[in-house]
Amino acid sequence: MARLYREEALAKAWLQGVLDGMPEAVLLVDADGNLSHNKAARRFIAAGDGAPGLDLREPDGAAVGWTELPLMRALRRGEPCSGRELVAHDAHSGRVPVLVSASPLADAGGRRVGPYLS
Repeated sequence: MARLYREEALAKAWLQGVLDGMPEAVLLVDADGNLSHNKAARRFIAAGDGAPGLDLREPDGAAVGWTELPLMRALRRGEPCSGRELVAHDAHSGRVPVLVSASPLADAGGRRVGPYLS
């Protein structure tokens, strides 16, 4: 049993290292809606204001509801999205144009386990 825990910990550390080495922001949401991210995404994560995570807007500045974000649509509806133009906000640069892609992730049995966003 201890060997399995050690192997799982090593696999998680390896995956986090791969993600943190990517220059693009990557966010993951598990089936329960819990958000995790790589180092490049930290600049876009809301800090302490009670928001669920990101301030992504339409190019004209209109707010995008949390449930309408590509990441949540992939999680809840299984809808992939590729290259949607949005604007992210961060504390340092202000408005940052981004191309957002999200896709549902499934386990070996086909059960939806969460999406990723890049």
